Amino acid sequence: MGATVGALVNVFVTGRLRSGTAAVTAGAIYFSVLAICVALCFEISLSVDYFGAAEAPFLFVLGGLIPAFAKSFAYAWLPYSESGQAIITRTGL
Repeated sequence: MGATVGALVNVFVTGRLRSGTAAVTAGAIYFSVLAICVALCFEISLSVDYFGAAEAPFLFVLGGLIPAFAKSFAYAWLPYSESGQAIITRTGL
């Protein structure tokens, strides 16, 4: 999953897009990959009848999509905005 996100962002964003456009595109790529993983995990959970997908499918999917959406903002904001880059520089990452 991480390698897929990194490869897609490297191909479509790094060196091609700047600032806001880069952040939105990188965030969309990150969220798309995570959403596909949530769907895959949901299907696997249904087939093995484990992890609660059969009992509460809405909560199962929502419990994966909400964190994915929130993380996509942080993933895109830190490297592709000036304020995010300042935080990275200040913390020494």
